[in-house]
Amino acid sequence: MPCAADLLARTGHVFSADRQGAAAEAAAQELAEHWTGLAEPLDLLVHDVDAVCRLLQVWKLALVPQACTRLTYLYRDGGNQKQHAEVVFPGAASPAETDRLFAACRDDQFFIPHQVGLADLQWHLPSFPSGDDYVWHELLDVEPCAGPAETLFDIHAFVAQFTATVWNEPAACRRLGLPYPTGEPDV
Repeated sequence: MPCAADLLARTGHVFSADRQGAAAEAAAQELAEHWTGLAEPLDLLVHDVDAVCRLLQVWKLALVPQACTRLTYLYRDGGNQKQHAEVVFPGAASPAETDRLFAACRDDQFFIPHQVGLADLQWHLPSFPSGDDYVWHELLDVEPCAGPAETLFDIHAFVAQFTATVWNEPAACRRLGLPYPTGEPDV
């Protein structure tokens, strides 16, 4: 079986020297065990290169210390039941990017998570769906953190997507099975 360094080098992923040892070897071993039935782990590179690269990127994010950004958001229904979530993105958001995120929200605070690739939180409330529910979530905080990152989508790409999004409340209501607040609009 090829060593972890060979496997990582062939896919272009390099772990920092201080983390390469046992952690990288364990990552390569886990990768090899994930696809049983292949003659050797390097056969995987021929069969599913994209999957290998995604797995190694995740391991790299977990093993290599990096600057990250934590985005915290909240769903609060009309009865004041709350559900929080946070997502840690690779990369450090600049103060200007943080300002752009809030400015892209409705009233500098509200957004629709699934329209930018984040999870809707209504589903976590035991009362959902009810007459107290709607589609908007509150962006609470965007702050630097040490990681590890939870997604491969970096903060800079997320900010670009978020700021380009036009919030589509009627579509979000239909998706969640909620009535549009003022009746169904003509769209």
